[in-house]
Amino acid sequence: MEYQELIEDMALKSKYTKREIRKILRLLGTTIRDAMGRGRDVQIYGLGRFKNVRGGARSGRNAFTGELVPIPAKNRVRFRPCKALVLATEKSKNRFEHDDLEQRFKTKKKEE
Repeated sequence: MEYQELIEDMALKSKYTKREIRKILRLLGTTIRDAMGRGRDVQIYGLGRFKNVRGGARSGRNAFTGELVPIPAKNRVRFRPCKALVLATEKSKNRFEHDDLEQRFKTKKKEE
């Protein structure tokens, strides 16, 4: 679902206008970003948890020279979906099944 589709769907299911929904989503994003910037985790009921995780220092390789390069430790964001979201996803049709791909791209199975 794209951003605009999300806004339209939320507007249909609520008493809010598309403009109000857009403002709410922007405010939600800003609030999550600000909290994460302060090192706090954010949990949203029915969606999941955004968590600050400290990634350790490691070494990488320069693609051009092949030389080992140190990569410093940094904070990362991890998202862990809630159980209801995981179950809903598991119940949905697998969009990567061959028959579904065949229909989406209007191709036919190769006969062996």
